[in-house]
Amino acid sequence: MPTRTLTLIGSTDRFVITDRPLSTPGDRYQPLPEGLTTDLAIVVPAVEVHQGDVLIGTFTSGPGVRHLEHPETVHHTEPREIANCSCKHDDCNPCTDGTDQSSWHRYVCLSASDDFADCVHVFRNAPVAIIRAEVAAQFPSLDTVPVEPEWFTVDSSSHGPYPALPANRFWNAHRGISVTRQTAEQIATDLNILDAGCGLTATWKNDWLIFTWDKRYRAESGQKIIEPVETTDGSVRYVIGGLWPWDLYEAPEQDTA
Repeated sequence: MPTRTLTLIGSTDRFVITDRPLSTPGDRYQPLPEGLTTDLAIVVPAVEVHQGDVLIGTFTSGPGVRHLEHPETVHHTEPREIANCSCKHDDCNPCTDGTDQSSWHRYVCLSASDDFADCVHVFRNAPVAIIRAEVAAQFPSLDTVPVEPEWFTVDSSSHGPYPALPANRFWNAHRGISVTRQTAEQIATDLNILDAGCGLTATWKNDWLIFTWDKRYRAESGQKIIEPVETTDGSVRYVIGGLWPWDLYEAPEQDTA
């Protein structure tokens, strides 16, 4: 992976910048728009991040050689003092966990300017990698990048992982995931083979995916027909949900021993 090593005025550390990682089933990294690369990134103290700068990542602990830590998503920042943080997210982890108010002056919040992502609390003098807003403005916007799939498994089972369109911040395990026809077919096959006899089956009727259950599966027998939905890009997808809980897939940790 190509690297660049940068320095920061007032620091003897060296900061290693790498390209954005490729996505895997366990880690979904949002690509940058065409032309916008980490070659354009600079290193600054968090307190010097400006409105609209693109936050590329933070760095491993020093001193010495410090490597860029890539977040799964990148965003335009709206820097603010934590005491003045206007976060409206009830489930924002950094704000819910809370930073001791007596130390607020030591931190800065590099939240997303669209106010849909969790806040990012870092020490004021912590080095961060950014692309200045005026530089990023010369390239396609971040939201022009095609959506990357997440990976899901059926709760408490070995089914999956299945690629699906990302769960938004309001998603929960009982909401639907959006999958291609190929993935829908695999989900149906796994259900019929791996869970044979559970009282829930999947069949196809032309383009319809039909789930049918009896009293072994739910108190009352029933059926759910899932029709294909054409998206704005012309592709056809199936939204499957409400029949069992989904889990976001987490890749097993590798044994480094």
